[in-house]
Amino acid sequence: MGWNRGFGRVKDERKNLSFFKIFQSADLFSESMRAMPYNFMKNISKEDFSYKLVIRAQWGSSWEVDISMNPRFYYMEKSGWNQFVTDNALGENEFVTFTHKGLMRFNVNIYGKNGKEIVTPRKPHTTTPFSKLLRLILHETNEIVMKNQLVTLMIQTGGIKKEEDVKKEDESMGVGVEIEVEKKKRAVEVGESSRGAALKKKLRNLNHPTRRRRR
Repeated sequence: MGWNRGFGRVKDERKNLSFFKIFQSADLFSESMRAMPYNFMKNISKEDFSYKLVIRAQWGSSWEVDISMNPRFYYMEKSGWNQFVTDNALGENEFVTFTHKGLMRFNVNIYGKNGKEIVTPRKPHTTTPFSKLLRLILHETNEIVMKNQLVTLMIQTGGIKKEEDVKKEDESMGVGVEIEVEKKKRAVEVGESSRGAALKKKLRNLNHPTRRRRR
């Protein structure tokens, strides 16, 4: 009896438009994975078409997904599609069929890697596996260690100056500037003093001209 029901369902659904997707872990959420086949969409009537579709699993759960269009094809928007993929814990080499029941409502049938149909809801992936989390932590730690080693090496070879060395250089430059300023100031004062003395001497000579000697 169960086989007859399954055969009857398949026979009935063959009358409806349908398409399938084979899932690959690298592109579960990509635009190409979310694309609606061109030959499928061109056979959807104007009366049936809508920019919002409903995906329904055989155990009763359903997901609303918006549809958009680019110059090449119609595709399902990320928000609803991602929720559908996550809730059903879909993964690599799994197979999903989409059967159109009218008015952009689809029945989906999900098949695992072993080819067996999934007939009960799965537990969604809610946490990152420990092994993957450990790899991420080790990767970030290695990056930090490598950066610190690179900075140390550049300091040792003179590529980067330590903070205290930079401060010392700034202080010595400041002292040098002060000394130069003081030298120039003194030179100006000396120059002005010399010019003043020469001017006074000229004035005295003008006021007291030298008398001619008597023969």
